[in-house]
This record gives sequence, structure tokens and C-alpha cells, in this order.
Amino acid sequence: MFSLIILVVTLPFSLSAVTGDETKLQGATLGCKVLEQRLDELQTTLSKLLTFTKEAEQARQESQRVIVETLQDEITEKIARLYTKSGNPDCESSEISVKYFLQQPINSSAIPMVCDADAFGGGWFVIQQRLHGGLSFHRDWKEYKNGFGTVGKSNEFWLGLERMHRLTKNELSELMIELRDESGRYGYALYSGFRVAGEGDSYRLSDDLSFVEGSPIGDKMIGLRSEQFSTPDRDNGRSLENCGTKFGSGWWFKNCKHLNLNGPYMKDPTTGRGIYWDGWTNAATYSRMMIRRARQILLPDVKPFIEDCKKVKMSGTNSFRPAGFSDIFPVHCEAEAFGGGWLVLQQRINGTENFNRNWNDYKHGFGTVGKSTEFWLGLERMHQITSRKPFEMLIEVKNEEGQHGYATFSKFKVADESDGYRLFDEFRWSEGMINFGLQLSHGEQFSTYDKDNDKSSENCGSLYKGGWWFYKCRHSNLNGPYKEDPETHRGIFWHDWAQAATYSRMMIRST
Repeated sequence: MFSLIILVVTLPFSLSAVTGDETKLQGATLGCKVLEQRLDELQTTLSKLLTFTKEAEQARQESQRVIVETLQDEITEKIARLYTKSGNPDCESSEISVKYFLQQPINSSAIPMVCDADAFGGGWFVIQQRLHGGLSFHRDWKEYKNGFGTVGKSNEFWLGLERMHRLTKNELSELMIELRDESGRYGYALYSGFRVAGEGDSYRLSDDLSFVEGSPIGDKMIGLRSEQFSTPDRDNGRSLENCGTKFGSGWWFKNCKHLNLNGPYMKDPTTGRGIYWDGWTNAATYSRMMIRRARQILLPDVKPFIEDCKKVKMSGTNSFRPAGFSDIFPVHCEAEAFGGGWLVLQQRINGTENFNRNWNDYKHGFGTVGKSTEFWLGLERMHQITSRKPFEMLIEVKNEEGQHGYATFSKFKVADESDGYRLFDEFRWSEGMINFGLQLSHGEQFSTYDKDNDKSSENCGSLYKGGWWFYKCRHSNLNGPYKEDPETHRGIFWHDWAQAATYSRMMIRST
């Protein structure tokens, strides 16, 4: 709190006491100069006072932020230590995905760890995670040795080479790598025989590393077997150039090729690469490395993915592989509503995701698949999912008045890209309180503003600002603007039910 000091300026003369016009003029000029000087001084003082006040407020806010973050970290750590494990160095006994502290062995320091009990059969110990680019991975040898970042389910971090060595030195482990490329496509690779040597051998990768499977990214790690770890300040690579310096990170480099999951989060303009996996992505937006004790890989009844949401007992996001295809990608399964077994294709809930996208975006999908997020799964994925077996569709729409309606359809099937991802002719309305808004689109190809496949004389995708199976620009478009467009007076619309719906969800289920 500051008090404002008002300076009262007193002129050092009295005009009434001066005789003679010249003397009066000189006195007035002097008085004005003194007044101007005092006013300048006052303005400078006020400016400094305001600057000081702003800086003090910023310092106060920063102090509060640090205090809150510190408390959060302390609470998280206390909770994690309640789950502190001892004995076997793994997450096998973890039934939930949560942070723990592993005491291994008794005389060594506890290792913070995030266990993933859900993905790929569970039992995974996360050793690296990249989510948003908030943490720099351009670090020196000591930092890569000891680890950096805050270990947590929603944090970016590198667990540390010494800890990886401690966890794998007595037993070979499996390694799982997950990636999401620039367009949002998901891929994974599974390896056996993962082990990291000690610092005396520069944390060398084991010769036993073997590729098990991966879709659709394939293998790149095998080429790094027996490679030592390198950083910008310690070059152990075989290349003539310092790969750690070139790519601004630490990794098991071999000729600066193959892959680097610790590169810059954004593509470097000099190298043209960030988080890269050769042949798949040059600047991934997500990566995660996990290890677990060696299991019998891919038992007949244990798969790291699902092929039908009917087999899911709880609603959630799962890795999915369409029957007859090799691609694996995340889907959200709805296990409770309308009898369960549904796979969500599209979701609009709050307008945070822009659906006025081009053909390529609608082909590959956009948004983040999840229970409380907005997304479009992608036309290519819809084609793959529906090409081998029949599906029914359920559409939910909440209109402007908050009324919730639904409609079910039979025989939902999407053609491939060469046929414009056409909605098959057999598609028919079955039942529901909202009308058959999408049925009239059977036999129609998909259209976007940059690829007009509809039968109207107008470009429906451009006019209604969203990609859809348009029938003369009428009847329905669940991918329109979230708010009513002032030009068309439509947003997310469904004939005779909503002109600018506030919620929509498209789901399919095998029949």
C-alpha cells in the first residue's frame, strides 16, 4: 500500500510586489521555469511510484504462485510416499495409474515413479514423457544422469540414466514407446531385452534389445543397440559430428540418425527436426517411454489394444486396432450409456476445438480423444473400423433450449478416400426422438471447404464452415460452428431439432 504525496509548489516571487513591466516579465518567466521543473520532478516521482507498485504486485503474485506450486508438490509427494514400494523394482502390483516412490535397495535413495496400470496390459514404469514442450530437454551429462523435470502423470520429465541402470541392471525389461506425430496420428513400438549399463560404460544400451512389434511406426531402436549415451558436453557417438550438440539433447545416437525422443519440442529450423522417429515424424507432439519386467510377450489372450468397445467394462480411452488393419490409435469407449459397447467418433461439448478444417484434417482426425474433450476421430479411421463388419450408429444432440435428443441408425459404413469417404447407401434411420437428419445423406461423399464433393451448386463446406456428408447443404451438420453463424444463422444443426446445438456426440457399435 502506498500513499500519494502531493507537492505544493510555491513561486519564489510575488507579481504584485514588482514594479516595472520588464521586471514583471522576468519574474513571471523565472516562476514558470521553476514551476515546470517542479512539475517534471513530480511526474518523474509518480512514474517511479507506479513502476515500483507494478513490480511489487508482480513480485507478490509470483510469490503466491511459487507458494501454491510448492504446496502442491509437497502434497503430491506426501501422497506418493504413502504408496512407497519396496522390494521388486517394478509397477506390476499397481492396480491404479499413480505416482509412487520406490525404495530400491534399502540403503539407496527412493526413486519417484509413475506407474501406468491401464495401457498395454499395465505394469509399466514411465521413464520419459513429453506432453507440451514446457520443459527443456537441452541438458548436460549430469542432468541426464540424475534426471530432470517433476515426475508426475501430467508432467514432462526424464527419470535419469542412473535410475534406469538401477532398475534394469539385474533383469532385462520390456520397453514401450508411444508417439503422436504432427497431424495427431498415434503409433507405438514394443521391445524386449531393454537394459542400461552403468556410468562406467556411459549408460550403453544392451545388445539384447529386440523389436517385438509396432504400429504403424515400425522399428528404429534396434539400430542403437550397444550405443553409449551422448549429450552436448559428452560426445560418445560414432558420428564425426557431435549429435548431442546438433540436435540439442541427450540420446543414444548412432550417426545422428534413426530417432531422438529428447529433441526440441518444436521443429528446429536448422536441422528440420524436433522429437523425431525416422520415417514417421520429424517433430512429434507427444512421446512416452515405459519399461516393465519382462513378460511372455503377446500371449494369445493378452493384447496391447482392443478391437471392439463391446469388450470394455468401463468407459475410457483405449488403444484400438481395427480388424484386418495394422494401425493402432486411441479411441474413447462408452460402456454405460444406451447399453454400452459404443465407440465415439465425434464429440462437441464446449466450442474449444475449431471444426472448420480442411480435407487433410478431417481425413486424419483432430482434437484430443477423451471423455471431456472435443474431437473428430478421422475419416480414414472410420473407414478402417467399419470396413470389415457391420455397425449401428447413435447420435446425440442437445439443442439451444437444453433438450436432449437422440437417433439411431443401422448399417453405418464409410468408403475409402478414393470414393470420397462416401456414406454407404444402406445407411438408414432406426429410431429416436429426433428425426432422420443424416439419413438423406446416405450415398453422399464427404465435403470440406477445400474439397467440394456435395451435389449442391454451392460449396456447403465453405458456406456452413465445417466438413460433413452434405445433402444439398440441408438437414444436418454436426461439425458446424459451435455458436450460431450470423451469416447462415446456423451452427451445429439438425433439421427440425437444433439450429445451433450446444452438444453433439456420434457413436458406433458393432452388430
